[in-house]
Amino acid sequence: TYDVTDGLGSGKVSDIMLDQQGYLWFATLGGGVSRYDGEDWQSFTTIDGLAHNWVHTIFQDRKDNLWFGTSNGVSKFDGKTWTTFTTKDGLASNAILSIIQDQNDDLWFGTGSIFSVGGKGVSKFDGENWTTFTTKDGLVGNTVYAITQDKQNNLWFGTNNGVSKFDGKAWTTRTTKDGLADNTVYAVTQDKQNNLWFGTNNGISKFDGKAWTTFNTKDGLANNQVRSICQDRNDNLWFGTNGGGVSQFDGEKWTTLTTADGLTHNWVVAVFQDREGHLWFGSDGGGISRYSKTFRT
Repeated sequence: TYDVTDGLGSGKVSDIMLDQQGYLWFATLGGGVSRYDGEDWQSFTTIDGLAHNWVHTIFQDRKDNLWFGTSNGVSKFDGKTWTTFTTKDGLASNAILSIIQDQNDDLWFGTGSIFSVGGKGVSKFDGENWTTFTTKDGLVGNTVYAITQDKQNNLWFGTNNGVSKFDGKAWTTRTTKDGLADNTVYAVTQDKQNNLWFGTNNGISKFDGKAWTTFNTKDGLANNQVRSICQDRNDNLWFGTNGGGVSQFDGEKWTTLTTADGLTHNWVVAVFQDREGHLWFGSDGGGISRYSKTFRT
């Protein structure tokens, strides 16, 4: 485990990312963003140029710029210089929960608060101009917790009111009426088999493009509030939950890791696998746990 005594900016870790240079980055709530090279820790805060020390998400674009979604705008870091964008520049809201880059190299920023809905839609940035999409345009909810792009280049937005798909022209909505487990969607990912997985406030939904399947505590999930999803190199799916630890699903059976197994905290907000196969779990108050298991390559 790693915490503030090791050099981590804060014990509340909201996102984990590996950059192209091999550094691990950890978004923290209150301590800025921390970088780990395998031996040493370095943290960046508002003193260095970060927009705010509450950092919700990290993304690296195709030009290797790092983008940090904070509670007070978006910061871009090219390795030397910091640039911040806020509502004054065209961002829909200064509270940013999710970031992705589409096939056209446009960046998308999902807005909202982790404590309340309070979002103002999603903003697209083409490098010069900003465009905002809200429920008036077809987005199902204005608080956007998660964004992913599928293999057909559709964008999927997990919101406070269901899921929206955007194909570049039209918006399509999926809610509990269609088979979604719950309309509050914290995490979205596509697995290697092209299934979409949605971590919600009331279980997990799997969507194969036609049919929906829901998994919850009755099936073996540790807790029905799912904040993060990661598929490892062995195709196992890992789900970080609110209070139940992390659950692994191999397609047939469920396995749960909690503090009893060595996990630093049972509230797991971020799950990530590095190049060596280690799994990293970012918690809501207990720092980071690294799970080292023998993985086949």
